[in-house]
Amino acid sequence: MRNDKMNKDKDKLSDKELKEKMDFDRFIRDYKPEKSYRSWKFYVGILVIVVFAIGVYWVTREDPEKTGPEKTNQGEACIQPPIQGIDIPFSMFEVDASRDTALRYSSGSLLHIPAGAFLDLNGKPIKGRVTISYREMHDAADFFVSGIPMNYDSAGQTYGFESAGMFQINAMLNSEQVYANPDVMIHVDLTSDVPGNRFNIYYLDTSARKWVYLREDVINPPTIKTANYTAFLQELKPPVKATSGVPRFDIAFDKKEFPELAAYVGVSFQVSEDEGAYDPKLAMKEWDNVKVQRLSDGIHYMITFSNPGEVHTFKVQPVYNGSDYTRARFLYEKKVKEYEQNLSKLKPVKSRKDSAGDQQKQTIEQGEAQAGKGKPGSDKWETPANMVFREFAVNRFGIWNSDCPQPQPIGKKILARFTDSNKKTQNFSRVYLTEKGNRTMYTYQASSFPAFAYNPASSNIVWAVTSDNKLTVFGPEGFEKLKNDKDSSVFIMGAGKSVHSVMEIKKLLGIRDYIDN
Repeated sequence: MRNDKMNKDKDKLSDKELKEKMDFDRFIRDYKPEKSYRSWKFYVGILVIVVFAIGVYWVTREDPEKTGPEKTNQGEACIQPPIQGIDIPFSMFEVDASRDTALRYSSGSLLHIPAGAFLDLNGKPIKGRVTISYREMHDAADFFVSGIPMNYDSAGQTYGFESAGMFQINAMLNSEQVYANPDVMIHVDLTSDVPGNRFNIYYLDTSARKWVYLREDVINPPTIKTANYTAFLQELKPPVKATSGVPRFDIAFDKKEFPELAAYVGVSFQVSEDEGAYDPKLAMKEWDNVKVQRLSDGIHYMITFSNPGEVHTFKVQPVYNGSDYTRARFLYEKKVKEYEQNLSKLKPVKSRKDSAGDQQKQTIEQGEAQAGKGKPGSDKWETPANMVFREFAVNRFGIWNSDCPQPQPIGKKILARFTDSNKKTQNFSRVYLTEKGNRTMYTYQASSFPAFAYNPASSNIVWAVTSDNKLTVFGPEGFEKLKNDKDSSVFIMGAGKSVHSVMEIKKLLGIRDYIDN
């Protein structure tokens, strides 16, 4: 330790003396840094740290040859099945990547896979037999078991998804991941017994851990019913002949977004007769933006012309005139005939075992659907009366959802506490809430227990998973005993029950299976 002497009683400098001493230029010029003496141990320590850092880099760095689209595992934490050993199983289908194929899932959903729908890591079309893994989720029990998040954040507010149906689709070739071709898309017609046009299409971005809104949902009622099976034509619609004297116009449109309009040559848009404000001069004018929107009736479209300060919207119908109509009609009749022939070629479902998990797999390759438009069914399946098909154009593999965001339940907001029958606190990381007759599942993290909300007028069910992997349920009877005039409530949860299947969970939660088998 240095033994420097300090003169604490020295007279203070005057202002004049301070100014004379403040010559910084001379200070910098005369400054000589002190020599730093470091021991050899210091430099050895620095060397060790550098060698260690280099070693960590080489051990943890990613091999660029092993990375690529969708090959990282960053998104796996987004999907967390809450009960160990239970999940929604995948069905496996084998298809020839060079052929148009139609597949039917056990729920009745239809998958239309055109030739060239699969790409390798380098973006080149794949040839050979591709294995498709596919599963669906339709109710709160399915959503819960899958571990797929059902919350949607918008404008700083969190919503719960009311789902009309959700599916996950992936594909492999010889244990290597393949990718969807955005130019030759797979079409999925998802069965749904939830009516209404209030739903939208969302895709789950597992890397960003959020749902991405894509577009409004489109539904189609099942048609072309034959004996014991149901099928329909989705993209190929019968052409409509133009009406003489009724205004019509031609516009460019996105053929990928509206493939049904690209099925024939020479389509025009005929203005609906109830659009009295239409002026033919509008079609001759240049517009900054022309928007095409498909209406839910499956027949009409809304066309919007817009410039800054000027917007016009008209209801129209696609039509064909003269030789264009003749050619379109001939092509439609030809396709219908091919479609009917494909129905007669349906093969029975084959089964095989999954060598990895000894899980039952189904391989269904049914006929050769023309351009993915034929929708083969099965003589063992028939559409329920209230069933509709919801359309998905799959430009990437992953999880797709038909959803309507719902706000948190309105009626009662409390500080929620969870205990067992002995009044011992249950430290759940999250609990789940649904209302009977509603397909919305709300997930409450432990941090949101102070703002737990539910509707006392509904039949509510709350459940959680215990630390020993059991399911504990607080049902409508328990809610009836809660005192709704208080700002806090204690949910007395049972010890929990061991469950071994999705159907057991549905029974405990009082949720009817989506489709009774």
